[in-house]
Amino acid sequence: MKPSVLRLCSAFLLMGIALMISVGMMVGAVAETEETMQAPDYVWIRLPLEAEPMEEIRLYSSEGLPVETLTADEEGKAVSKLLPVGSYYAVTEEGCSAFFLTERAEVETSGGWGWFDGQALRLTGEVVGSVTVTRQGSRDEWLEYTLENENGQLYKVLRSGEGDLVTCHFEGVPYGSYRLEENGVFQCYITLDAETPNVTVSLS
Repeated sequence: MKPSVLRLCSAFLLMGIALMISVGMMVGAVAETEETMQAPDYVWIRLPLEAEPMEEIRLYSSEGLPVETLTADEEGKAVSKLLPVGSYYAVTEEGCSAFFLTERAEVETSGGWGWFDGQALRLTGEVVGSVTVTRQGSRDEWLEYTLENENGQLYKVLRSGEGDLVTCHFEGVPYGSYRLEENGVFQCYITLDAETPNVTVSLS
């Protein structure tokens, strides 16, 4: 075979090898990009807390390991560092509260005396109760529930489907008398006190 032909074949062979390497690198990059795009997002949350003014708040992991120590300001407020989703304990001089940070950046209390008011984890000595409203859904709609008295208002919105049992739960409701409304329509009066701290109302 002539040397010129050999050189030409060698050149084509080298070009083919280079092309295969390039394609392999491109496929690897695409696979890596898809893997990165499909990787789950990790949620980190700064948790607002309320306690007695200037009180020390100690946060622990579910294993009991120290996470952070905070001091409430003159208004009794503090904010944690960024916390990943998981179970924690909040401890003050008054007691201990177990809570869970969800992937939806929500707070669920699971034990102890603390409670979440929708904005902050409350670790104060205020006496509170709860109100649960149930309703059998008749059609696909949004239901708005309001608990109101002279001291303020609690508000929640839920989605209802036909035949669904809708449950609206108000946690950490201070003792007192309240007016309950559904979609702006008065339903009943509710009173929370030491004898009836937790009230359930079934609407027809």
